[in-house]
Amino acid sequence: MSCFIVSDKSINAIVNALELNPLFRWNRDKIIHAAGLAPCCVDEKTFQLLAEKLLQMNYEAFDARYNDKAKDGEISIERNYSVDGSNIYLYKTLQSYLYQCAEGNVSESELFKALTEFMAFVVSEVIGKLDEYKQVPWRKE
Repeated sequence: MSCFIVSDKSINAIVNALELNPLFRWNRDKIIHAAGLAPCCVDEKTFQLLAEKLLQMNYEAFDARYNDKAKDGEISIERNYSVDGSNIYLYKTLQSYLYQCAEGNVSESELFKALTEFMAFVVSEVIGKLDEYKQVPWRKE
């Protein structure tokens, strides 16, 4: 399994979805708490710190995989939910991000677990809007 540092665009997509989409508020608060931040006092700085935590988690996984310190970088949040805005894009971004972070003990962290739950919620939203899903009865007659 290979590992790389995801793009700022990927981290921005995750953070923007959490910040700007009210559907994700419960997930947002849980993720912010898992990142060691205060969900009661959410502001722009909170999301900047969350982005930095996501980047750091990716660095930790890279370091665990290659036993080589990745160069620390900085990230700046661009508040723009029109990155694509779709839950399908968000799901794929989360899937890629979590795959890159599944090294060493990173996958045992509360933040990784909260993001995994968030990804499951996002995919349930995607599936729930599919015509095929809507046509299937809730119980077999």
